[in-house]
Amino acid sequence: MAEAANIVLRRLELLWYYVFLVYGITISTRNKHQSYSRMKTCIFIIFLTTNVIPFGFVLHKIYRHGTSTSELVFNGAGILFHINILASSIVLYKRRVQISDFLDQLMKNLGERINLSELRNRLILDFTLVTLNPVMSLILFTIEVCNNNNNNNNISHTSKNAKPILNFDRDFTKYNNIKGLEILKYVHWCLVKKTYSGFSMIFFVYICQLMSKNFETLKYSIEKSLNSDVPITNKCLNNVYQKYNGLCKLTSKLSILFSPLLLFWSAGGLIIICLAVHMLKYMKETSYFIYGLYLLFSFREIFLLYMLYSKAANIHDEATATAVLISKLHVAKHGSPDHGAKISQILFLIQLQKQTVGVNVSGLYTITNSSMLSMLGTLLTYSIILYQTE
Repeated sequence: MAEAANIVLRRLELLWYYVFLVYGITISTRNKHQSYSRMKTCIFIIFLTTNVIPFGFVLHKIYRHGTSTSELVFNGAGILFHINILASSIVLYKRRVQISDFLDQLMKNLGERINLSELRNRLILDFTLVTLNPVMSLILFTIEVCNNNNNNNNISHTSKNAKPILNFDRDFTKYNNIKGLEILKYVHWCLVKKTYSGFSMIFFVYICQLMSKNFETLKYSIEKSLNSDVPITNKCLNNVYQKYNGLCKLTSKLSILFSPLLLFWSAGGLIIICLAVHMLKYMKETSYFIYGLYLLFSFREIFLLYMLYSKAANIHDEATATAVLISKLHVAKHGSPDHGAKISQILFLIQLQKQTVGVNVSGLYTITNSSMLSMLGTLLTYSIILYQTE
Protein backbone atom coordinates (compact mmCIF):
# COMPACT_ATOMS: atom_id res chain seq x y z
CA MET A 1 0.00 0.00 0.00
CA ALA A 2 2.80 2.41 0.93
CA GLU A 3 4.67 1.51 -2.25
CA ALA A 4 1.60 2.16 -4.40
CA ALA A 5 1.01 5.51 -2.68
CA ASN A 6 4.66 6.45 -3.25
CA ILE A 7 4.32 5.64 -6.97
CA VAL A 8 1.23 7.85 -7.27
CA LEU A 9 3.05 10.66 -5.46
CA ARG A 10 6.06 10.36 -7.75
CA ARG A 11 3.89 10.41 -10.87
CA LEU A 12 2.09 13.53 -9.69
CA GLU A 13 5.43 15.28 -9.18
CA LEU A 14 6.63 14.31 -12.66
CA LEU A 15 3.31 15.37 -14.17
CA TRP A 16 3.63 18.98 -13.04
CA TYR A 17 7.33 19.03 -13.91
CA TYR A 18 6.73 18.11 -17.56
CA VAL A 19 3.54 20.18 -17.92
CA PHE A 20 5.28 23.45 -17.04
CA LEU A 21 8.61 22.45 -18.61
CA VAL A 22 6.97 23.05 -22.01
CA TYR A 23 6.64 26.74 -21.04
CA GLY A 24 10.14 27.03 -19.56
CA ILE A 25 8.95 26.93 -15.93
CA THR A 26 10.37 24.37 -13.50
CA ILE A 27 8.01 23.08 -10.81
CA SER A 28 9.98 20.31 -9.14
CA THR A 29 10.36 18.89 -5.65
CA ARG A 30 13.52 17.04 -6.72
CA ASN A 31 15.81 20.07 -7.13
CA LYS A 32 15.77 20.15 -10.93
CA HIS A 33 15.80 23.95 -11.13
CA GLN A 34 19.49 24.20 -12.07
CA SER A 35 19.45 21.62 -14.87
CA TYR A 36 19.28 23.19 -18.36
CA SER A 37 18.49 26.56 -16.80
CA ARG A 38 19.54 28.58 -19.87
CA MET A 39 17.42 26.52 -22.23
CA LYS A 40 14.41 26.86 -19.92
CA THR A 41 14.95 30.61 -19.73
CA CYS A 42 15.00 30.86 -23.53
CA ILE A 43 11.80 28.82 -23.79
CA PHE A 44 10.10 31.06 -21.22
CA ILE A 45 11.21 34.24 -23.04
CA ILE A 46 9.79 32.88 -26.30
CA PHE A 47 6.55 31.93 -24.56
CA LEU A 48 6.34 35.37 -22.91
CA THR A 49 7.05 37.13 -26.21
CA THR A 50 4.28 35.27 -28.01
CA ASN A 51 1.91 36.52 -25.32
CA VAL A 52 3.06 40.14 -25.48
CA ILE A 53 2.88 40.48 -29.28
CA PRO A 54 -0.93 39.96 -29.47
CA PHE A 55 -1.40 43.25 -27.59
CA GLY A 56 -0.20 44.98 -30.73
CA PHE A 57 -2.75 43.09 -32.80
CA VAL A 58 -5.54 44.09 -30.41
CA LEU A 59 -4.52 47.76 -30.51
CA HIS A 60 -4.34 47.57 -34.30
CA LYS A 61 -7.86 46.12 -34.48
CA ILE A 62 -9.21 48.87 -32.24
CA TYR A 63 -7.58 51.48 -34.48
CA ARG A 64 -8.74 49.89 -37.75
CA HIS A 65 -12.29 48.86 -36.83
CA GLY A 66 -13.28 51.73 -34.58
CA THR A 67 -14.93 51.52 -31.20
CA SER A 68 -18.24 49.77 -31.79
CA THR A 69 -19.78 47.96 -28.84
CA SER A 70 -19.11 44.48 -30.21
CA GLU A 71 -15.47 45.33 -30.98
CA LEU A 72 -14.88 46.88 -27.56
CA VAL A 73 -16.38 43.86 -25.80
CA PHE A 74 -14.39 41.40 -27.89
CA ASN A 75 -11.08 43.26 -27.54
CA GLY A 76 -11.69 43.94 -23.83
CA ALA A 77 -12.12 40.24 -23.13
CA GLY A 78 -9.01 39.49 -25.17
CA ILE A 79 -6.91 42.05 -23.29
CA LEU A 80 -8.02 40.71 -19.89
CA PHE A 81 -7.33 37.15 -20.99
CA HIS A 82 -3.79 38.07 -22.06
CA ILE A 83 -3.21 39.99 -18.81
CA ASN A 84 -4.19 36.90 -16.80
CA ILE A 85 -1.79 34.75 -18.83
CA LEU A 86 1.07 37.23 -18.43
CA ALA A 87 0.44 37.55 -14.69
CA SER A 88 0.32 33.78 -14.11
CA SER A 89 3.42 33.13 -16.23
CA ILE A 90 5.49 35.83 -14.50
CA VAL A 91 4.37 34.86 -10.98
CA LEU A 92 4.96 31.14 -11.51
CA TYR A 93 8.36 31.76 -13.09
CA LYS A 94 9.57 34.21 -10.43
CA ARG A 95 8.35 32.05 -7.53
CA ARG A 96 8.97 28.61 -9.01
CA VAL A 97 11.51 27.67 -6.33
CA GLN A 98 9.32 28.83 -3.42
CA ILE A 99 6.25 27.11 -4.89
CA SER A 100 8.24 23.89 -5.39
CA ASP A 101 9.47 23.97 -1.79
CA PHE A 102 5.94 24.66 -0.58
CA LEU A 103 4.63 21.71 -2.60
CA ASP A 104 7.37 19.48 -1.20
CA GLN A 105 6.44 20.52 2.35
CA LEU A 106 2.79 19.60 1.77
CA MET A 107 3.84 16.21 0.43
CA LYS A 108 6.11 15.53 3.41
CA ASN A 109 3.33 16.43 5.85
CA LEU A 110 1.06 13.88 4.23
CA GLY A 111 3.69 11.16 4.29
CA GLU A 112 4.14 8.23 1.92
CA ARG A 113 1.27 6.20 3.37
CA ILE A 114 -1.44 8.61 2.28
CA ASN A 115 -3.07 7.38 -0.91
CA LEU A 116 -3.59 10.16 -3.44
CA SER A 117 -5.31 8.03 -6.07
CA GLU A 118 -8.57 9.96 -5.70
CA LEU A 119 -6.78 13.25 -6.19
CA ARG A 120 -4.96 11.82 -9.22
CA ASN A 121 -8.22 10.67 -10.80
CA ARG A 122 -9.77 14.09 -10.26
CA LEU A 123 -6.69 15.69 -11.78
CA ILE A 124 -7.00 13.50 -14.88
CA LEU A 125 -10.64 14.57 -15.26
CA ASP A 126 -9.74 18.26 -14.92
CA PHE A 127 -6.93 17.94 -17.47
CA THR A 128 -9.27 16.18 -19.88
CA LEU A 129 -11.96 18.87 -19.63
CA VAL A 130 -9.49 21.75 -19.98
CA THR A 131 -7.70 20.12 -22.93
CA LEU A 132 -10.92 19.07 -24.64
CA ASN A 133 -12.18 22.66 -24.79
CA PRO A 134 -9.46 24.06 -27.11
CA VAL A 135 -9.60 20.90 -29.25
CA MET A 136 -13.33 21.34 -29.77
CA SER A 137 -12.78 25.03 -30.48
CA LEU A 138 -10.24 24.15 -33.16
CA ILE A 139 -12.66 21.66 -34.73
CA LEU A 140 -15.44 24.25 -34.87
CA PHE A 141 -13.01 26.85 -36.19
CA THR A 142 -11.79 24.50 -38.93
CA ILE A 143 -15.37 23.72 -40.01
CA GLU A 144 -16.19 27.44 -40.16
CA VAL A 145 -13.07 28.24 -42.19
CA CYS A 146 -13.85 25.44 -44.67
CA ASN A 147 -17.43 26.62 -45.04
CA ASN A 148 -16.33 30.19 -45.69
CA ASN A 149 -13.78 29.08 -48.28
CA ASN A 150 -16.36 26.93 -50.05
CA ASN A 151 -18.75 29.87 -50.23
CA ASN A 152 -15.97 32.17 -51.54
CA ASN A 153 -16.56 34.59 -48.71
CA ASN A 154 -14.17 36.54 -46.56
CA ILE A 155 -12.92 34.46 -43.61
CA SER A 156 -14.19 37.04 -41.19
CA HIS A 157 -17.79 36.98 -42.48
CA THR A 158 -20.51 34.41 -42.77
CA SER A 159 -22.70 36.60 -44.94
CA LYS A 160 -22.59 40.01 -46.56
CA ASN A 161 -24.43 41.67 -43.70
CA ALA A 162 -22.81 39.71 -40.89
CA LYS A 163 -20.60 41.37 -38.32
CA PRO A 164 -16.91 40.49 -38.13
CA ILE A 165 -16.76 37.34 -36.05
CA LEU A 166 -13.12 36.35 -36.06
CA ASN A 167 -11.97 39.97 -35.98
CA PHE A 168 -9.73 39.78 -39.06
CA ASP A 169 -8.70 42.98 -40.82
CA ARG A 170 -10.79 43.48 -43.96
CA ASP A 171 -7.97 45.17 -45.85
CA PHE A 172 -5.44 42.42 -45.31
CA THR A 173 -7.32 39.11 -45.14
CA LYS A 174 -7.87 39.16 -48.91
CA TYR A 175 -4.28 37.87 -49.13
CA ASN A 176 -3.92 34.13 -48.53
CA ASN A 177 -0.66 34.43 -46.61
CA ILE A 178 -2.26 36.88 -44.17
CA LYS A 179 -5.19 34.53 -43.78
CA GLY A 180 -2.74 31.78 -42.96
CA LEU A 181 -1.05 33.91 -40.30
CA GLU A 182 -4.41 34.77 -38.72
CA ILE A 183 -5.39 31.10 -38.67
CA LEU A 184 -1.98 30.19 -37.20
CA LYS A 185 -2.46 32.85 -34.52
CA TYR A 186 -5.82 31.37 -33.54
CA VAL A 187 -4.34 27.85 -33.41
CA HIS A 188 -1.55 29.18 -31.15
CA TRP A 189 -4.16 30.88 -28.97
CA CYS A 190 -6.05 27.61 -28.51
CA LEU A 191 -3.16 25.17 -28.11
CA VAL A 192 -0.76 27.35 -26.12
CA LYS A 193 -2.52 30.20 -24.36
CA LYS A 194 -5.81 28.55 -23.43
CA THR A 195 -4.09 25.36 -22.29
CA TYR A 196 -1.53 27.27 -20.19
CA SER A 197 -4.25 29.38 -18.60
CA GLY A 198 -6.18 26.23 -17.71
CA PHE A 199 -3.11 24.32 -16.49
CA SER A 200 -1.98 27.15 -14.20
CA MET A 201 -5.43 27.36 -12.56
CA ILE A 202 -5.62 23.56 -12.23
CA PHE A 203 -2.19 23.65 -10.58
CA PHE A 204 -3.47 26.07 -7.94
CA VAL A 205 -6.55 23.88 -7.46
CA TYR A 206 -4.25 20.87 -7.02
CA ILE A 207 -2.29 22.67 -4.28
CA CYS A 208 -5.58 23.60 -2.58
CA GLN A 209 -6.59 19.94 -2.62
CA LEU A 210 -3.28 18.96 -1.01
CA MET A 211 -3.79 21.66 1.61
CA SER A 212 -7.29 20.35 2.34
CA LYS A 213 -5.87 16.83 2.50
CA ASN A 214 -3.45 17.93 5.23
CA PHE A 215 -6.31 19.31 7.33
CA GLU A 216 -8.37 16.21 6.57
CA THR A 217 -5.55 13.93 7.76
CA LEU A 218 -5.26 15.83 11.04
CA LYS A 219 -9.05 15.76 11.41
CA TYR A 220 -9.10 12.00 10.87
CA SER A 221 -6.52 11.43 13.62
CA ILE A 222 -8.56 13.61 16.04
CA GLU A 223 -11.77 11.76 15.15
CA LYS A 224 -10.00 8.48 15.83
CA SER A 225 -9.01 9.73 19.27
CA LEU A 226 -12.56 10.92 20.02
CA ASN A 227 -14.11 7.64 18.90
CA SER A 228 -11.77 5.66 21.15
CA ASP A 229 -13.08 7.72 24.10
CA VAL A 230 -9.63 7.65 25.69
CA PRO A 231 -8.43 10.96 27.19
CA ILE A 232 -5.17 12.35 25.84
CA THR A 233 -2.36 14.02 27.71
CA ASN A 234 -1.59 17.71 27.73
CA LYS A 235 1.55 16.99 25.69
CA CYS A 236 -0.51 15.34 22.93
CA LEU A 237 -2.89 18.31 22.94
CA ASN A 238 0.02 20.71 22.48
CA ASN A 239 1.25 18.60 19.55
CA VAL A 240 -2.20 18.87 17.97
CA TYR A 241 -2.11 22.65 18.49
CA GLN A 242 1.30 22.85 16.83
CA LYS A 243 0.19 20.79 13.84
CA TYR A 244 -2.93 22.88 13.38
CA ASN A 245 -1.06 26.18 13.70
CA GLY A 246 1.53 24.89 11.25
CA LEU A 247 -1.18 24.13 8.70
CA CYS A 248 -2.69 27.59 9.25
CA LYS A 249 0.72 29.14 8.53
CA LEU A 250 1.00 27.04 5.36
CA THR A 251 -2.41 28.31 4.27
CA SER A 252 -1.26 31.89 4.79
CA LYS A 253 1.89 31.13 2.81
CA LEU A 254 -0.25 29.74 -0.01
CA SER A 255 -2.16 33.02 -0.14
CA ILE A 256 1.11 34.99 -0.26
CA LEU A 257 2.63 32.85 -3.03
CA PHE A 258 -0.41 33.35 -5.28
CA SER A 259 -1.39 36.75 -3.87
CA PRO A 260 -1.56 38.98 -6.99
CA LEU A 261 -2.49 36.07 -9.22
CA LEU A 262 -5.65 35.20 -7.28
CA LEU A 263 -6.88 38.76 -7.70
CA PHE A 264 -6.27 38.64 -11.46
CA TRP A 265 -8.00 35.28 -11.75
CA SER A 266 -10.99 36.37 -9.67
CA ALA A 267 -11.63 39.88 -11.00
CA GLY A 268 -10.43 39.15 -14.52
CA GLY A 269 -12.37 35.91 -14.69
CA LEU A 270 -15.62 37.60 -13.63
CA ILE A 271 -15.23 40.38 -16.20
CA ILE A 272 -14.24 37.96 -18.98
CA ILE A 273 -17.30 35.77 -18.33
CA CYS A 274 -19.64 38.78 -18.33
CA LEU A 275 -18.13 40.08 -21.58
CA ALA A 276 -18.26 36.62 -23.16
CA VAL A 277 -21.96 36.31 -22.27
CA HIS A 278 -22.53 39.76 -23.79
CA MET A 279 -20.78 38.62 -26.99
CA LEU A 280 -23.18 35.69 -27.29
CA LYS A 281 -25.92 38.21 -28.04
CA TYR A 282 -24.04 39.50 -31.08
CA MET A 283 -23.15 35.99 -32.22
CA LYS A 284 -26.80 35.11 -32.86
CA GLU A 285 -26.49 36.63 -36.33
CA THR A 286 -23.50 34.45 -37.21
CA SER A 287 -23.20 30.75 -37.91
CA TYR A 288 -23.82 28.08 -35.32
CA PHE A 289 -20.12 27.16 -35.32
CA ILE A 290 -18.97 30.62 -34.26
CA TYR A 291 -21.73 30.77 -31.67
CA GLY A 292 -20.46 27.42 -30.37
CA LEU A 293 -16.91 28.83 -30.08
CA TYR A 294 -18.03 31.63 -27.79
CA LEU A 295 -20.30 29.29 -25.86
CA LEU A 296 -17.40 26.89 -25.23
CA PHE A 297 -15.20 29.77 -24.10
CA SER A 298 -17.88 30.99 -21.67
CA PHE A 299 -18.40 27.52 -20.17
CA ARG A 300 -14.63 27.05 -19.84
CA GLU A 301 -14.15 30.27 -17.87
CA ILE A 302 -17.13 29.50 -15.62
CA PHE A 303 -15.84 25.99 -14.94
CA LEU A 304 -12.31 27.16 -14.06
CA LEU A 305 -13.51 29.97 -11.79
CA TYR A 306 -15.99 27.72 -9.99
CA MET A 307 -13.37 25.00 -9.53
CA LEU A 308 -10.88 27.51 -8.13
CA TYR A 309 -13.35 28.96 -5.61
CA SER A 310 -14.85 25.62 -4.55
CA LYS A 311 -11.47 23.98 -3.81
CA ALA A 312 -10.14 27.08 -2.07
CA ALA A 313 -13.31 27.30 0.05
CA ASN A 314 -12.87 23.63 0.96
CA ILE A 315 -9.67 24.57 2.85
CA HIS A 316 -11.71 26.88 5.08
CA ASP A 317 -14.32 24.16 5.68
CA GLU A 318 -11.74 21.53 6.60
CA ALA A 319 -9.85 23.95 8.88
CA THR A 320 -13.07 24.92 10.68
CA ALA A 321 -14.17 21.30 11.10
CA THR A 322 -10.73 20.36 12.46
CA ALA A 323 -10.79 23.25 14.96
CA VAL A 324 -14.21 22.16 16.24
CA LEU A 325 -12.92 18.63 16.85
CA ILE A 326 -9.85 19.95 18.67
CA SER A 327 -12.13 21.80 21.09
CA LYS A 328 -13.90 18.49 21.85
CA LEU A 329 -10.78 16.55 22.81
CA HIS A 330 -10.79 15.05 26.33
CA VAL A 331 -7.63 15.81 28.27
CA ALA A 332 -6.78 14.02 31.53
CA LYS A 333 -3.94 14.27 34.02
CA HIS A 334 -3.34 11.31 36.33
CA GLY A 335 -6.83 10.00 35.58
CA SER A 336 -8.65 13.27 36.40
CA PRO A 337 -9.71 16.13 34.04
CA ASP A 338 -6.97 18.64 33.31
CA HIS A 339 -8.47 22.08 33.96
CA GLY A 340 -5.38 23.84 32.59
CA ALA A 341 -5.83 22.04 29.27
CA LYS A 342 -9.51 23.04 29.23
CA ILE A 343 -8.52 26.67 29.63
CA SER A 344 -6.06 26.36 26.75
CA GLN A 345 -8.86 24.92 24.60
CA ILE A 346 -11.06 27.92 25.41
CA LEU A 347 -8.22 30.28 24.52
CA PHE A 348 -7.77 28.33 21.30
CA LEU A 349 -11.42 28.88 20.36
CA ILE A 350 -11.17 32.60 21.17
CA GLN A 351 -8.12 32.83 18.90
CA LEU A 352 -10.02 31.11 16.07
CA GLN A 353 -12.88 33.60 16.33
CA LYS A 354 -10.46 36.46 15.67
CA GLN A 355 -9.06 34.96 12.45
CA THR A 356 -10.50 33.23 9.40
CA VAL A 357 -8.39 30.34 8.18
CA GLY A 358 -8.45 30.03 4.41
CA VAL A 359 -7.09 31.32 1.12
CA ASN A 360 -6.94 35.11 1.20
CA VAL A 361 -7.18 37.16 -2.00
CA SER A 362 -4.58 39.95 -1.70
CA GLY A 363 -5.82 40.87 1.78
CA LEU A 364 -9.29 41.77 0.48
CA TYR A 365 -11.31 38.72 1.54
CA THR A 366 -10.99 35.04 2.39
CA ILE A 367 -12.48 32.51 0.01
CA THR A 368 -15.32 30.72 1.80
CA ASN A 369 -18.67 29.28 0.76
CA SER A 370 -20.34 32.62 1.49
CA SER A 371 -17.84 34.54 -0.66
CA MET A 372 -18.32 31.98 -3.43
CA LEU A 373 -22.09 32.51 -3.33
CA SER A 374 -21.54 36.28 -3.43
CA MET A 375 -19.28 35.85 -6.45
CA LEU A 376 -21.88 33.70 -8.24
CA GLY A 377 -24.59 36.27 -7.45
CA THR A 378 -22.43 39.09 -8.81
CA LEU A 379 -21.64 37.09 -11.93
CA LEU A 380 -25.28 36.29 -12.59
CA THR A 381 -26.41 39.89 -12.01
CA TYR A 382 -23.87 41.55 -14.30
CA SER A 383 -24.22 38.84 -16.95
CA ILE A 384 -27.95 39.52 -17.19
CA ILE A 385 -27.37 43.29 -17.29
CA LEU A 386 -24.73 43.05 -20.02
CA TYR A 387 -26.78 40.57 -22.05
CA GLN A 388 -29.72 43.00 -22.07
CA THR A 389 -27.52 46.00 -22.91
CA GLU A 390 -27.54 47.06 -26.56
